[in-house]
Amino acid sequence: MSRARLTCRRKRGITRRLKAGWHRGDRLLCLGWTLLRLFPPLRATWALKGAQAVVPITGRNAKRVLFGAIDLQSARRVVLIRSHAGQADAQAFLRTLRRRYRRAGWLWLLTDRASAHTAPQTQALAARLRIHFVWLPRQAPN
Repeated sequence: MSRARLTCRRKRGITRRLKAGWHRGDRLLCLGWTLLRLFPPLRATWALKGAQAVVPITGRNAKRVLFGAIDLQSARRVVLIRSHAGQADAQAFLRTLRRRYRRAGWLWLLTDRASAHTAPQTQALAARLRIHFVWLPRQAPN
C-alpha cells in the first residue's frame, strides 16, 4: 500500500473515532508547541565597511516555549508561555485548557505523539480532566 493511501486511511480513522465518541458540548482543538530562542538581533548593530561588527550579547541564550491550541469551531486560541517543554509544562497546559473550557464536555486534542503527551502521568491527568488525545498520523505532510 502506498504511503499516501495509508495516510488517507489513517485520517479517515480519525474522523470515525471523533464521530463515534462525540457528544453535544464537546470541543475539538488543534494543539501544538514551539520553541523560541531569544538570540540577539544581528541587525541591531552596524560597523564601517571592512570592520568587524561588535554584537553585544548577555551570555545567556534565553528561550521560551509557546504551547498553543485553537478551537476549530470558534477559532478561539489559548496560549501558555513557559521556559521549558517538559511533561510538567504539557500538564500545566492541559490544566489551562480545562480552566478555559470549564463548561465544555470532553476536549478532543488533535496533536502529535510528543513524549510529554504520551507520558502515563499526562494521560492519567487528561482522563481526569475529560480530555481525549487524537493522534495525528506520523510523518503525514498531507
